[in-house]
Amino acid sequence: MFIGLILVGSGLGGVSAVAALMLGHSIWMAILIYSIIGVLSVLAGAIAMAMRPDAAHEGDHCKPYQIARPQRG
Repeated sequence: MFIGLILVGSGLGGVSAVAALMLGHSIWMAILIYSIIGVLSVLAGAIAMAMRPDAAHEGDHCKPYQIARPQRG
């Protein structure tokens, strides 16, 4: 999962760097944009993953109910 976060960050940073080069910025500015966008997107993804609810506690708020009436023995 962490490798996916890093790959997404690298991809977004690379697209941003190419866009900066196409807009006429210098190579140094493109490298700076690549690193900033990559780091920020990895941090945002990690924070989003850390803030999501835990799967073990998802069913705690549900009340059990009977589907059928109890059978007489």
